[in-house]
Parts: sequence; structure tokens; C-alpha cells
Amino acid sequence: MDLVAVAWAVLRRWYVLVVFLAIGAFGAYETMTSAEQSYEVQGTYLMSTTTALGEDSEPAEAADAERGVTDAGLLAAVLNLDPRSRGGAEGGASLTAMPIADQTVRIDATATTANEAEGVLDDVIDMAMDAVAAGIEVEVVARSAATVSQAEDAEAARYEAGGLLRLSGEALEGGASQVAPNYAGRILGELMRSSETQTEILGDIPSGSYNLEHDDRDQAPIVTVSAVATSPDDAVTVFDRTLASASEQLDVIQDSEGVGETNRLQLIPLVEAAAPVQGEESARRPALTILGLSGIFGAGTALALDRLLAARRRKWAFPRDEDGPSRQAGGARDSAWDARSSEPLTGDERSEAAPR
Repeated sequence: MDLVAVAWAVLRRWYVLVVFLAIGAFGAYETMTSAEQSYEVQGTYLMSTTTALGEDSEPAEAADAERGVTDAGLLAAVLNLDPRSRGGAEGGASLTAMPIADQTVRIDATATTANEAEGVLDDVIDMAMDAVAAGIEVEVVARSAATVSQAEDAEAARYEAGGLLRLSGEALEGGASQVAPNYAGRILGELMRSSETQTEILGDIPSGSYNLEHDDRDQAPIVTVSAVATSPDDAVTVFDRTLASASEQLDVIQDSEGVGETNRLQLIPLVEAAAPVQGEESARRPALTILGLSGIFGAGTALALDRLLAARRRKWAFPRDEDGPSRQAGGARDSAWDARSSEPLTGDERSEAAPR
């Protein structure tokens, strides 16, 4: 049976489908009304060391302490923004900054004269001192005088000067530069899904749930924290506990890596958590499932009923007698009967057929 025939059969028995859909609609309504209401709280945070996103983030003194470069990789990137980096400036002077260790940067400066090469190197050192954060010092570990490079043409000769800069200070003593934010985000997600953390957050609110997701497509991951519970107060409580636990777990990760206070990652609010929002998703899905199943069973019942009634109509149109098959038009029994009826009767048959 093709789809068109099935559709026509269901339409012929539409009243069966309507009955099942009515039952399903009643069941879906009861599911929606009897389900426990849920409330959700959600907030979005940036995992970064930068806290100066607004005047209300932290006091000015704390924000100023966090501004600036705190590791060799970032310092090299800042220095390479200079137009002279890789020969990008007019006059032939160029510089290159490259991190070679945890807190050490190598500087290479070239120019057409020795004095100019030395001047470029001095400028880079001053730039590095201005770029670092408060509490961090730039120490010139080594410095080489400008020397002329080998060249066949005297006019093409260039002078090279170099140096090694190391970041030091109390803020970096005994601590690593920084934990990679994406790495910290993945570890944080695993820790937040552990059974110990779930017990800590949902111990007295068994009907609640929470979720922490991070988007690692950028260097500074976006972390979304959400909490769901059956009452607004419980939803806020679960959210606050989740956020506090995430901050504690992030500190644990950085403590294990020996990160100093200056370079610590934090969860900086991007979208503050609003008031709890009532959600209907938990009851909507089973209600739609009930309605869909009722439609499927209704269509199946309508199709079965249509086929049953069609079979009965065929039986009534061509009834079966007690002695043989049904007397259908063109059937073998009817043909034999008609042939016998057209033959003349014999003497015995006439005597039997005569009235007594």
C-alpha cells in the first residue's frame, strides 16, 4: 500500500484520528499542568587576568596592579607591535623580539649604522619597562654591542645589536607565568562535573541542577554558568554555589601550577546573572511526545479499521453458500450451473421435477 492510499484511508476514518488526538491533547495538558515549575539563572563570564573591564569591577588600586604585561610571551608580542619590527619602518632600522624562556625575551636590533642599532635597542628596553605590570621589573641580563654583518657590498652592510631581557619581581617569585586559559577551562569543566562537586552544590537541593560550559574558540574563553531549580530562591542558591565552586576550582588549578598572584585567571562578569526565569522546557518535551504518539497510534488505528471494513464489504458483496465457494460473477460454479440450466431435461428429471 502506497502513501497516497494510506493517507486516503486515514482521511476516510478521520473520526478515529480525532479521538486519539483529543486523548493525546488531554494527556499533554495534564502533563504541563502537573509538572513541577522550574526556574533558571544564567550568567556569562570571561576567563582572563584582565579585571579592568569597568570601574565597578574592582577598586582602582587593584585594577592598576593587574594592568600591564606579566609574562615573556606577551611582552614579546607587545614589542613586535612597533613599526620597526621585522623591517616595517622607514630608514632601514628593524627589531625582533622573541621569548626564549619562561620570563626571558631576546631582542635583535639592526640598522645601517652602529649608533642607530644601539638606539633601537635602547628604545626597545624602555618600551619593555613601560609595558610591564606594577611590581614587575625588566632586567637587562646581557647586551651585545653593535657589530657589522658580513656583506659583499660595503653600502649594504648592516649593524646588529642584541640583548636579553628578564622579568623579575616579587609578583613573579616562585610562580609560573600563567596557565593557558583554554587548558584551565577544560580542567575546570571536568572538576565541576565530579561527584564531590555535585554533592557540595546540590546536597540540600536534590531537585536542582547546574551547568558550566566554556567556549574555547578565543584566547580568553567565555564561560557560561547556569542553574535550574524548582523555586526562584533555590535557583539563585545553586547558581551562587556553582560560581563560588568554579572560582575555587580555578584557584586549585593555578595553585598546582605555581601561578603567582599577578598572573591568576579570574572569572570576570560579562553578562551579570539576572532574576530567575521560569522555564517550561522540562514539561514541554514529554507533552509533545504524548501528543505525537497519540497521532501515530490514531493514524494506525484508522488505517486498520479502514482495511477491516473494506474486507467486510467484499464479503457482503460476494457471499459464500454452505456447499461451495462464493458465487462470484464468472466463477466456475456459476458457469457450470448456467450450462446445466440451458440443457433439456431427461425423462427421469421431468418426472422428478413434476408436481405430485
